[in-house]
Amino acid sequence: MKPWKDWRREWRKRANSGSAAVEFAIVLPIFLMILFGIIQFGAVLFLHTNMVSAAREAARRMAVAEMTKPQAEVYAQTYLADWSLIFTVVATEPPVGVANGDVSVQITVPAADAALLNFPIAWPGTLTALVTMRRES
Repeated sequence: MKPWKDWRREWRKRANSGSAAVEFAIVLPIFLMILFGIIQFGAVLFLHTNMVSAAREAARRMAVAEMTKPQAEVYAQTYLADWSLIFTVVATEPPVGVANGDVSVQITVPAADAALLNFPIAWPGTLTALVTMRRES
């Protein structure tokens, strides 16, 4: 027969052996939600940065009279062709007769489409990139 203290020590080991698994089961879903949230936010931020770059480049080319409005819209769509999303590109020129008016390019995409995982509650609305530049004469 085992002495009392040896039996008690073994019982405590067995009683604590399952607590790590329970703690892991509680913490794992929270950790995964935070991890996927960070990845999701990074992906949407990367897409928005590319949209701003496309709008800036198209607006710059319109500002120096290198492209017309339809050409700038096609250029922005081509710039974002690697993304499997449908972007809405709207370019505006200054009114006729205004020498140094502003040109602008606006690119939009539904935010739910831009997300890696579709959580409509988390990503309502649209992502928008708007760039305005003064036309050079």
